[in-house]
Amino acid sequence: MGSDKPGAGQTRLFKKVVILVWVRTVVAGSGLHGFSPNWVMCDAYTPADKPIPTNKRCAAGKIFSNPEVEKEVPWYRIEQEYTLDVNWPLGWPQGGFPGPQCGIGTDKAFGHDIVDAHNKACLYAGINISGINGEVMSGQWEFQVGPAVGISAGG
Repeated sequence: MGSDKPGAGQTRLFKKVVILVWVRTVVAGSGLHGFSPNWVMCDAYTPADKPIPTNKRCAAGKIFSNPEVEKEVPWYRIEQEYTLDVNWPLGWPQGGFPGPQCGIGTDKAFGHDIVDAHNKACLYAGINISGINGEVMSGQWEFQVGPAVGISAGG
């Protein structure tokens, strides 16, 4: 059982209690940067045993396990955009706004070292990252996972 941290908003609809159900463990091997992490993927449910609203993996699992869908061997790909910030978006002037933005060039693509480390850690853990790219906003990045067959793109 777990609770989200204040402000994350994932549990606000069901009294701040989330039941975590193990899906799989990724053993990351002998260790990146000197430690050996294991990542655990879980599905999240309410105390009434219903998937929480953000648990889209549960519904997708039902679809992908349908024999009619399985025989088609569907390829699936996901992408996630995110912004790096520490109290303010990375690369933005503190308390202000940048001029016109373009995520091309070392003076515009802030956080590349963090993104590169994230990419390596995911590949090391067996997550099928197929691409990363900087977005238009300074400090904004995207990564792609897949293609993968069915639900395996999401763990």
